[in-house]
Amino acid sequence: MPRYTDPLWTIALKRTLATMSTAILSSFSNLPIKNLVRFYLEFNPYFYHHFLWMEKIRIRWQITRDWQLLFPFLGAFLVLLTAYLFSRRFLHLFGLNNTFWEWPMTLFLVALFYWIMVRFFLWCFKKLENRWVVDQRWEMIAIFIVFAITGSVSAKFAEPLTHFIGIDRETHSGWIYWPVRILIILPIYQVLLVFFGWLFGQFRFFWDFEKKMLKRMGLGFFFR
Repeated sequence: MPRYTDPLWTIALKRTLATMSTAILSSFSNLPIKNLVRFYLEFNPYFYHHFLWMEKIRIRWQITRDWQLLFPFLGAFLVLLTAYLFSRRFLHLFGLNNTFWEWPMTLFLVALFYWIMVRFFLWCFKKLENRWVVDQRWEMIAIFIVFAITGSVSAKFAEPLTHFIGIDRETHSGWIYWPVRILIILPIYQVLLVFFGWLFGQFRFFWDFEKKMLKRMGLGFFFR
C-alpha cells in the first residue's frame, strides 16, 4: 500500500507554527506562570469566557478544590435526567409516543421541566441555607443528591421485598399494599441515607439528621 504523506503546504504550515510557538515560549520563559496564563487568556477569548464561567461557579458554591466541581455538574446532570424521564412519562400519558410531535415535545418539555426544577432547588437552597449546618454551599448540592439517590434506591428495593413476602399490587388491596410497602421502605431508607451520606462525604450531617428524625418518631432510645 502506498504510504500517505501530508501535502507540502501542510508541512510548511506545521513548521511555521512550530517555529512561532518556540519563539513565543522562549520569549516568555522568564515570566511567572500567572503572567503566562494572563497572556493566554487575553489572546484566547473562548478560553477567557470559559474561565470566567468556571470562576462564577466556584464563587457561587464556595468551591475551594477542583474535585468539588463534581457536585454542581452532577446535580445539573441528575436534574436533566429527571426532566427527561418526566417528559417521557408525560408523552406516554397523552399518547404522543411514535408520533410527529414526539421529539419536538420531548425537547420542549425537558427544557421546561429542567428550568422549573432548577428554580425550585435554588429556592430550596436559599430557604435551607441558614437551617442546615454546612461549611460550604456545594455541600447542599451533595446533600440533595444523597436524598434523591436514597429515595430512588429505597423504592427499588421495596417492590421485590413486598413481592418476597407475598404481597403484590395485583393480588392485594391498595389499603394493604401501600402501608406494608412504606413500612418496608422506612428501615431501608434510614440505613441507605447514612451510607450514601458517608459515600458523598456528608456522614456527620446525615448521622445528626438520622438521630433527629428517629427521636421525632419516638425511637430516640436507640441512641441512649
